[in-house]
Amino acid sequence: MKTIFKHIKGDKTIWAIVAVLAIFSFMPVYSASTNLVYGLGFGSTFGHLVKHFVLLTMGFAIIYGVHKIPYRYFSGGSVLMLPIVIVLLIFTLMQGTTIGGANASRWIRIAGVGFQTSTLAGLVLMVYVARYLARNKDKKITFKESAWQLWLPVLVILILILPANFSTTAIIFMMILMVTFIGGYPLKYLGFILGSGIGSVIIGNPISSVVKTLNGHTDVISSVTISTDKKIIVSGGIDRKVIVWETKTGRIQRTLEGHTHWVGSVAISNDKKIIVSG
Repeated sequence: MKTIFKHIKGDKTIWAIVAVLAIFSFMPVYSASTNLVYGLGFGSTFGHLVKHFVLLTMGFAIIYGVHKIPYRYFSGGSVLMLPIVIVLLIFTLMQGTTIGGANASRWIRIAGVGFQTSTLAGLVLMVYVARYLARNKDKKITFKESAWQLWLPVLVILILILPANFSTTAIIFMMILMVTFIGGYPLKYLGFILGSGIGSVIIGNPISSVVKTLNGHTDVISSVTISTDKKIIVSGGIDRKVIVWETKTGRIQRTLEGHTHWVGSVAISNDKKIIVSG
Protein backbone atom coordinates (compact mmCIF):
# COMPACT_ATOMS: atom_id res chain seq x y z
CA MET A 1 0.00 0.00 0.00
CA LYS A 2 2.86 2.39 0.84
CA THR A 3 4.35 1.68 -2.57
CA ILE A 4 1.08 2.74 -4.24
CA PHE A 5 0.80 5.96 -2.19
CA LYS A 6 4.42 6.77 -3.04
CA HIS A 7 3.45 7.19 -6.71
CA ILE A 8 0.23 9.13 -6.08
CA LYS A 9 0.36 12.92 -5.88
CA GLY A 10 -2.23 15.31 -4.50
CA ASP A 11 -4.67 15.06 -1.61
CA LYS A 12 -4.92 11.47 -0.37
CA THR A 13 -8.40 12.18 1.03
CA ILE A 14 -9.72 12.93 -2.46
CA TRP A 15 -8.26 9.68 -3.75
CA ALA A 16 -9.92 7.82 -0.86
CA ILE A 17 -13.30 9.43 -1.56
CA VAL A 18 -13.07 8.47 -5.24
CA ALA A 19 -12.24 4.88 -4.28
CA VAL A 20 -15.19 4.65 -1.86
CA LEU A 21 -17.60 6.10 -4.43
CA ALA A 22 -16.31 3.60 -6.99
CA ILE A 23 -17.05 0.72 -4.61
CA PHE A 24 -20.57 1.95 -3.86
CA SER A 25 -21.24 2.49 -7.58
CA PHE A 26 -21.70 -1.27 -8.00
CA MET A 27 -25.07 -1.06 -6.20
CA PRO A 28 -26.90 1.22 -8.68
CA VAL A 29 -25.30 -0.67 -11.58
CA TYR A 30 -26.66 -3.94 -10.22
CA SER A 31 -30.10 -2.37 -9.75
CA ALA A 32 -30.19 -0.87 -13.26
CA SER A 33 -28.88 -4.04 -14.92
CA THR A 34 -32.02 -5.97 -13.96
CA ASN A 35 -34.07 -3.85 -16.38
CA LEU A 36 -31.61 -4.55 -19.21
CA VAL A 37 -31.48 -8.27 -18.46
CA TYR A 38 -35.13 -9.06 -17.75
CA GLY A 39 -36.80 -6.22 -19.64
CA LEU A 40 -34.74 -6.16 -22.82
CA GLY A 41 -32.98 -9.53 -22.64
CA PHE A 42 -29.60 -7.83 -22.89
CA GLY A 43 -26.69 -9.72 -21.29
CA SER A 44 -26.55 -10.95 -17.69
CA THR A 45 -26.36 -9.18 -14.34
CA PHE A 46 -22.90 -10.62 -13.64
CA GLY A 47 -21.75 -9.54 -17.09
CA HIS A 48 -22.81 -5.93 -16.46
CA LEU A 49 -21.00 -5.93 -13.12
CA VAL A 50 -17.82 -7.25 -14.77
CA LYS A 51 -18.12 -4.59 -17.47
CA HIS A 52 -18.51 -1.93 -14.77
CA PHE A 53 -15.39 -3.22 -12.99
CA VAL A 54 -13.40 -3.04 -16.23
CA LEU A 55 -14.63 0.51 -16.86
CA LEU A 56 -13.69 1.54 -13.31
CA THR A 57 -10.23 0.08 -13.76
CA MET A 58 -9.80 1.98 -17.01
CA GLY A 59 -11.11 5.10 -15.28
CA PHE A 60 -8.58 4.87 -12.45
CA ALA A 61 -5.81 4.31 -14.99
CA ILE A 62 -6.88 7.45 -16.84
CA ILE A 63 -7.08 9.43 -13.58
CA TYR A 64 -3.60 8.27 -12.60
CA GLY A 65 -2.17 9.20 -16.00
CA VAL A 66 -3.91 12.57 -16.12
CA HIS A 67 -2.80 13.58 -12.61
CA LYS A 68 0.81 13.26 -13.78
CA ILE A 69 0.27 15.93 -16.46
CA PRO A 70 1.10 19.54 -15.43
CA TYR A 71 -2.17 21.43 -14.94
CA ARG A 72 -1.15 24.31 -17.23
CA TYR A 73 -1.67 22.07 -20.27
CA PHE A 74 -5.37 21.72 -19.48
CA SER A 75 -5.95 25.46 -19.76
CA GLY A 76 -5.28 25.67 -23.50
CA GLY A 77 -6.86 22.28 -24.06
CA SER A 78 -10.26 23.55 -22.90
CA VAL A 79 -10.27 26.17 -25.67
CA LEU A 80 -9.42 23.54 -28.28
CA MET A 81 -12.05 21.15 -26.93
CA LEU A 82 -14.97 23.62 -26.98
CA PRO A 83 -15.74 23.29 -30.73
CA ILE A 84 -15.22 19.51 -30.54
CA VAL A 85 -17.69 19.24 -27.66
CA ILE A 86 -20.25 21.34 -29.57
CA VAL A 87 -19.98 19.01 -32.58
CA LEU A 88 -20.34 15.92 -30.36
CA LEU A 89 -23.43 17.36 -28.64
CA ILE A 90 -25.05 18.16 -32.00
CA PHE A 91 -24.29 14.63 -33.22
CA THR A 92 -25.80 13.20 -30.02
CA LEU A 93 -29.03 15.13 -30.61
CA MET A 94 -29.17 13.97 -34.25
CA GLN A 95 -28.62 10.24 -33.59
CA GLY A 96 -32.09 9.64 -32.14
CA THR A 97 -33.30 8.59 -28.72
CA THR A 98 -32.51 4.89 -28.42
CA ILE A 99 -29.62 2.48 -28.89
CA GLY A 100 -30.54 -1.18 -28.52
CA GLY A 101 -33.79 -0.25 -26.83
CA ALA A 102 -32.18 1.89 -24.14
CA ASN A 103 -32.48 5.63 -23.70
CA ALA A 104 -29.62 7.14 -25.70
CA SER A 105 -30.64 10.79 -25.92
CA ARG A 106 -27.56 11.72 -23.83
CA TRP A 107 -25.11 9.14 -25.20
CA ILE A 108 -22.85 8.70 -28.18
CA ARG A 109 -21.01 5.62 -29.37
CA ILE A 110 -17.57 5.86 -31.00
CA ALA A 111 -15.52 2.79 -31.94
CA GLY A 112 -17.90 0.60 -29.94
CA VAL A 113 -17.50 2.64 -26.74
CA GLY A 114 -20.47 4.62 -25.42
CA PHE A 115 -20.10 7.72 -23.28
CA GLN A 116 -22.21 10.65 -22.16
CA THR A 117 -21.29 13.78 -24.13
CA SER A 118 -22.87 16.10 -21.56
CA THR A 119 -20.38 14.86 -18.95
CA LEU A 120 -17.46 15.70 -21.23
CA ALA A 121 -19.04 19.06 -22.00
CA GLY A 122 -19.41 19.84 -18.30
CA LEU A 123 -15.75 19.01 -17.65
CA VAL A 124 -14.54 21.16 -20.54
CA LEU A 125 -16.76 24.06 -19.45
CA MET A 126 -15.47 23.94 -15.87
CA VAL A 127 -11.85 24.07 -17.04
CA TYR A 128 -12.67 26.83 -19.55
CA VAL A 129 -14.39 28.96 -16.88
CA ALA A 130 -11.49 28.43 -14.45
CA ARG A 131 -9.07 29.46 -17.21
CA TYR A 132 -10.99 32.68 -17.87
CA LEU A 133 -11.10 33.59 -14.17
CA ALA A 134 -7.37 32.86 -13.69
CA ARG A 135 -6.40 34.99 -16.70
CA ASN A 136 -8.50 37.92 -15.48
CA LYS A 137 -7.96 37.74 -11.73
CA ASP A 138 -5.95 40.99 -11.69
CA LYS A 139 -8.13 42.81 -14.24
CA LYS A 140 -11.38 44.70 -13.91
CA ILE A 141 -14.01 42.47 -15.52
CA THR A 142 -16.74 44.18 -17.54
CA PHE A 143 -20.02 42.46 -18.29
CA LYS A 144 -19.85 43.12 -22.04
CA GLU A 145 -16.41 41.53 -22.35
CA SER A 146 -17.25 38.56 -20.14
CA ALA A 147 -20.56 38.01 -21.93
CA TRP A 148 -18.72 37.22 -25.17
CA GLN A 149 -15.66 35.43 -23.82
CA LEU A 150 -17.19 33.58 -20.86
CA TRP A 151 -20.98 33.30 -20.99
CA LEU A 152 -21.56 32.84 -24.74
CA PRO A 153 -19.69 29.48 -24.89
CA VAL A 154 -21.42 28.42 -21.66
CA LEU A 155 -24.84 29.33 -23.09
CA VAL A 156 -24.28 27.49 -26.38
CA ILE A 157 -23.23 24.25 -24.69
CA LEU A 158 -26.00 24.36 -22.08
CA ILE A 159 -28.60 24.88 -24.81
CA LEU A 160 -27.29 21.78 -26.60
CA ILE A 161 -27.45 19.69 -23.40
CA LEU A 162 -30.91 20.93 -22.34
CA PRO A 163 -33.12 18.96 -24.80
CA ALA A 164 -31.73 15.64 -23.56
CA ASN A 165 -31.44 16.33 -19.85
CA PHE A 166 -32.67 19.34 -17.89
CA SER A 167 -31.21 18.13 -14.58
CA THR A 168 -27.68 17.83 -15.99
CA THR A 169 -28.00 21.30 -17.53
CA ALA A 170 -29.10 22.77 -14.19
CA ILE A 171 -26.30 21.01 -12.27
CA ILE A 172 -23.60 22.21 -14.68
CA PHE A 173 -25.02 25.75 -14.58
CA MET A 174 -24.98 25.82 -10.76
CA MET A 175 -21.43 24.41 -10.67
CA ILE A 176 -20.28 27.15 -13.04
CA LEU A 177 -21.94 29.79 -10.85
CA MET A 178 -20.10 28.38 -7.81
CA VAL A 179 -16.75 28.45 -9.63
CA THR A 180 -17.28 32.03 -10.83
CA PHE A 181 -18.30 33.11 -7.30
CA ILE A 182 -15.21 31.50 -5.74
CA GLY A 183 -13.07 32.95 -8.57
CA GLY A 184 -14.09 36.52 -7.72
CA TYR A 185 -16.44 37.25 -10.61
CA PRO A 186 -18.41 40.48 -9.81
CA LEU A 187 -21.50 39.67 -7.75
CA LYS A 188 -23.73 42.18 -9.55
CA TYR A 189 -23.04 40.44 -12.88
CA LEU A 190 -23.39 37.02 -11.27
CA GLY A 191 -26.80 37.97 -9.89
CA PHE A 192 -27.93 39.03 -13.36
CA ILE A 193 -26.76 35.71 -14.86
CA LEU A 194 -28.53 33.73 -12.11
CA GLY A 195 -31.73 35.74 -12.56
CA SER A 196 -31.60 35.26 -16.33
CA GLY A 197 -31.18 31.52 -15.91
CA ILE A 198 -34.11 31.21 -13.50
CA GLY A 199 -36.26 33.44 -15.71
CA SER A 200 -35.50 31.32 -18.78
CA VAL A 201 -36.55 28.16 -16.94
CA ILE A 202 -39.82 29.74 -15.78
CA ILE A 203 -40.67 31.08 -19.25
CA GLY A 204 -39.62 27.90 -21.07
CA ASN A 205 -41.29 25.52 -18.61
CA PRO A 206 -44.69 26.85 -17.54
CA ILE A 207 -46.46 25.26 -14.57
CA SER A 208 -47.45 21.71 -15.45
CA SER A 209 -51.08 20.76 -15.91
CA VAL A 210 -52.89 17.43 -16.02
CA VAL A 211 -52.97 16.18 -19.63
CA LYS A 212 -55.02 13.05 -19.04
CA THR A 213 -56.24 11.01 -16.08
CA LEU A 214 -56.02 7.24 -16.50
CA ASN A 215 -58.58 5.30 -14.48
CA GLY A 216 -58.18 1.57 -13.98
CA HIS A 217 -56.23 0.78 -10.82
CA THR A 218 -58.15 0.42 -7.57
CA ASP A 219 -55.14 1.08 -5.31
CA VAL A 220 -51.79 2.87 -5.29
CA ILE A 221 -49.69 2.57 -8.48
CA SER A 222 -46.23 1.29 -7.57
CA SER A 223 -44.46 1.20 -10.97
CA VAL A 224 -44.86 2.77 -14.41
CA THR A 225 -42.89 2.44 -17.66
CA ILE A 226 -43.39 3.64 -21.22
CA SER A 227 -42.40 1.97 -24.50
CA THR A 228 -39.47 3.35 -26.47
CA ASP A 229 -41.81 4.64 -29.18
CA LYS A 230 -43.99 6.22 -26.45
CA LYS A 231 -47.15 4.54 -27.81
CA ILE A 232 -48.03 2.41 -24.78
CA ILE A 233 -47.74 2.76 -21.02
CA VAL A 234 -47.52 -0.17 -18.60
CA SER A 235 -48.36 0.26 -14.94
CA GLY A 236 -48.39 -2.03 -11.92
CA GLY A 237 -50.00 -1.45 -8.56
CA ILE A 238 -50.76 -2.61 -5.08
CA ASP A 239 -54.06 -3.95 -6.43
CA ARG A 240 -51.94 -6.77 -8.01
CA LYS A 241 -52.84 -5.67 -11.54
CA VAL A 242 -50.65 -4.86 -14.54
CA ILE A 243 -52.44 -2.56 -16.99
CA VAL A 244 -51.38 -1.74 -20.56
CA TRP A 245 -52.54 1.69 -21.71
CA GLU A 246 -52.66 3.37 -25.11
CA THR A 247 -50.75 6.64 -24.65
CA LYS A 248 -52.65 8.72 -27.22
CA THR A 249 -56.20 7.91 -26.07
CA GLY A 250 -55.66 6.71 -22.50
CA ARG A 251 -57.65 3.58 -23.33
CA ILE A 252 -56.87 0.30 -21.53
CA GLN A 253 -55.51 -2.22 -24.05
CA ARG A 254 -55.18 -5.11 -21.61
CA THR A 255 -55.36 -5.88 -17.90
CA LEU A 256 -53.03 -8.63 -16.68
CA GLU A 257 -53.87 -10.41 -13.41
CA GLY A 258 -52.17 -13.28 -11.65
CA HIS A 259 -49.91 -11.76 -9.01
CA THR A 260 -50.56 -12.92 -5.46
CA HIS A 261 -48.82 -9.85 -4.06
CA TRP A 262 -48.48 -6.20 -5.11
CA VAL A 263 -46.54 -5.45 -8.31
CA GLY A 264 -43.18 -3.85 -7.49
CA SER A 265 -41.83 -3.21 -10.99
CA VAL A 266 -42.76 -3.47 -14.66
CA ALA A 267 -40.69 -3.45 -17.85
CA ILE A 268 -41.40 -3.73 -21.56
CA SER A 269 -39.21 -5.04 -24.36
CA ASN A 270 -38.12 -2.82 -27.21
CA ASP A 271 -40.44 -4.54 -29.70
CA LYS A 272 -43.37 -4.35 -27.24
CA LYS A 273 -43.96 -8.11 -27.46
CA ILE A 274 -42.86 -8.93 -23.90
CA ILE A 275 -43.94 -7.34 -20.62
CA VAL A 276 -42.23 -8.38 -17.38
CA SER A 277 -43.58 -7.67 -13.91
CA GLY A 278 -42.58 -8.67 -10.44
